[in-house]
Amino acid sequence: MAEVVNRNIEAMLSELADCERKNIFDAAEIKMILKKRTQYEYRLQRRIVKKADFLRYIQYELSVDRLRRTRCKLRRVSGGSASLDFGIVQRIHRLFRSATQKFKGDFKLWLEYIRFCQRCKSAKKMQQAVQDALKYHPYREGLWIMAAKLHFSEDNMDAARLSMMSALRVLSASEKIWVEYFRMELLHINKLRRRYLAAVSIKKGGLSSEQKEVLDGPQFACTTADKIYSAATNATDVVSFHRRFLDVYLQFNFTEKSCDAVYATLAERHSSSPEAVDILCRRPLTGEMVWSSAVRAEREVECDTLYRAAVEANPTEDMWQYYCLFWYSVVEHHQMKRSTLSLTRAVVQYFQVCQQALDKGAVSASTGHQWVEMLLMSGHGKCAVNVLDRLLVLHADDKHLQRKRLGLSVV
Repeated sequence: MAEVVNRNIEAMLSELADCERKNIFDAAEIKMILKKRTQYEYRLQRRIVKKADFLRYIQYELSVDRLRRTRCKLRRVSGGSASLDFGIVQRIHRLFRSATQKFKGDFKLWLEYIRFCQRCKSAKKMQQAVQDALKYHPYREGLWIMAAKLHFSEDNMDAARLSMMSALRVLSASEKIWVEYFRMELLHINKLRRRYLAAVSIKKGGLSSEQKEVLDGPQFACTTADKIYSAATNATDVVSFHRRFLDVYLQFNFTEKSCDAVYATLAERHSSSPEAVDILCRRPLTGEMVWSSAVRAEREVECDTLYRAAVEANPTEDMWQYYCLFWYSVVEHHQMKRSTLSLTRAVVQYFQVCQQALDKGAVSASTGHQWVEMLLMSGHGKCAVNVLDRLLVLHADDKHLQRKRLGLSVV
């Protein structure tokens, strides 16, 4: 035990002597540091070592390092600081490696080690830590995604794909892994397209026909991403899963055909689902978001026409709720943009749609609550009271509506 402790302490002496020579720590402080480190080293050599012993030692080393860095900055100490940084970082790495090997099943400890590697920008050690953690925690999807992202950041796409495929063999039902694998493929294509555009000379008129043909070619197509989407949704065919892929597709400007395929799949497989119909009805407002007020208004009318047809074909509470939520989101958009005329038009349209839903007896409690809040914000207190009375007939047990009605009675 003593031999191991002495060997570890001796390895620190040159570093501490350097600190004393540069007037970072005085002799008394170095003596105290050696004393504390010796105590911690002996604790780690006990027969039964606790995780807290490792963590306290690591925290102490980090506090000493913070003090050293602060004094170096205040006293303008220069020269040789890199070697001091390296020494203490390597010591903390050693402590974390020992701790994780001692407590392999402690996932939080592995995460702390990975975060430390991230903070000190030790890419290789972080990659090794993630790989080691996966040996003992293969069912943690976040670790697999992290491993793939590390390979991707190093432009090692083959290794990144291998990590994702290994993850899917273990966690085939994980929606998160499917979506992140899909996103990574699109990011890879986007990176290749950017590199191509940076390499070619673009004239003032834009891309030439040949350059456009190259970008539309198979080497820049999102074929692999499309296959991932198809395989994932065939295994888990739920509307919310399709929506997650569509949201990622819409983040890129070269996925128009793929988006069309998603919409076609939803229309074919889930034509009776209100959630799928909601996605299809919002389609005119997806994609390019830099529109003039007139173009935006036209697209909102297109969406409204689709919603009207949807509620006529399927006049359920869920379908009416999606219709009302659409116009509520339009109101929020114009509030953010501070477009007075468009906002007024959207609020009027929202009130009309909610009123139609109420007349049909198809207003949900949550939609009704939003409607009442909007009426009060717009200064229509009497109308809000009348709406609440009618809503309480439909949802007599809803406590939120009851409290709101009681509050308006007191006022």
